[in-house]
Amino acid sequence: MRRIIFACAIGFPLLELVLIVLLSNWLGVFSVIALMFLTGTIGVIFAKRQGLQTLRLAQLQIQQGQLPSGALLDGVFLFMGALLLIVPGFLTDLIGLCCLLPYVRGWLKAFVVTIFQRMVARGQWIVVKRR
Repeated sequence: MRRIIFACAIGFPLLELVLIVLLSNWLGVFSVIALMFLTGTIGVIFAKRQGLQTLRLAQLQIQQGQLPSGALLDGVFLFMGALLLIVPGFLTDLIGLCCLLPYVRGWLKAFVVTIFQRMVARGQWIVVKRR
């Protein structure tokens, strides 16, 4: 597992840098810088709008006596998406955009819930209920 994490920690930024250099050669340096600035700005605006909607939904669910687990996961993915769009690079922008799109976010939420359910079933995750 450590090798996989180490390979990702080295490989991902290296791939991002290669992609930026290739796009700079193809589009020009100033175009690439402007595009990275634009995607960061769009990400912040989009995440703010979606984040406020998610916050309202969570508040509504709490007022109705429901656990806002779906809204909380939405908030986590929106935050990750905004953060990835702010980080310079096009691969991170693509992943961040996927986190911000509602359809993809729904799929990611289902995936995370499935992983947690498997971990609880295997005993790798302990759930403690308090009164």
